[in-house]
Amino acid sequence: MAQSWQNESVSGKQGMKAMTVKGLTAGGLWLLAVLLSACANSSGQPAVSSLSASATATPAASDAASEAVAAMFGKVQSALGALAAQSPKPSQEQIRTALQGLTTAPTDVEVSISKTPTGLDVDAIQGSVKIDKSCVIGQVRDGQVAMTTQPTLATGLCFVGDQR
Repeated sequence: MAQSWQNESVSGKQGMKAMTVKGLTAGGLWLLAVLLSACANSSGQPAVSSLSASATATPAASDAASEAVAAMFGKVQSALGALAAQSPKPSQEQIRTALQGLTTAPTDVEVSISKTPTGLDVDAIQGSVKIDKSCVIGQVRDGQVAMTTQPTLATGLCFVGDQR
């Protein structure tokens, strides 16, 4: 009897895993990661950290970086909003063109693919602009824009992979 229960448990887990994987898309996974990263501190209180004497000497630099990121956030949101209004499913090149006008270094712009390897349109496309050690990331899905900021990866890039 215990053995049949274990077999049911394994097949039940496999069935749930198959159902879960089928329902997620690349855009859905990205959105899930963004939403889960917002849940890191579930207490509802801001995280408290102690600062050393050397860390307190640079708030002006930190404030300037934060202001630059906030300014870029607004620019990216505006550029992608205008593009999404004209083209609800923009191509990789349209996103790249819209974002490269916002920065002086073309290498600071990364854009996800707009076609799958089999030639199908993707459900959503993401673009990012790297500023300092932050990534301002915008996603266009069916004419709607979603925005976030994230730290750069250890590679110094915003996106994982080699297609930019």
